[in-house]
Parts: sequence; structure tokens; C-alpha cells
Amino acid sequence: MLQKRYPKASIYSILNSELREPINESFREICKHYNVQLIELHDIEKQNGHPSVSGMKSICDQLLEAIK
Repeated sequence: MLQKRYPKASIYSILNSELREPINESFREICKHYNVQLIELHDIEKQNGHPSVSGMKSICDQLLEAIK
């Protein structure tokens, strides 16, 4: 497990936007169980299911905000 091997590291899990609620809830429960910070992305612009250029910038901004 990462937490045992790297006890001083910060560990994050990233949850993509627009997933079905059962998947979201599963991620939340797993992260809570293992005490891992969950970053839930929101409002990501996508093209064919993949982040566009502005979507990638939004991901970057949200990640930076979450780890401050």
C-alpha cells in the first residue's frame, strides 16, 4: 500500500466529472475508508468524452486549488 511505503507522501484520488452516481459514491467510500483525499472534478469541457484544451486547463486549475 502506498501509505505504508511512502508515509510522508500526500496521496490524492481524482474523480472525473459526468460519471454515474454509483461510481462516484464508490470512489467516495473507498477514499474515506483509506483516508485518501478525493478531488472531484466538475464542469470539464469535453469533446467525444475527452477533455478539450479548456477542459485540461480547468482540470489543472482544480487540481492546483485542491492541493494548496
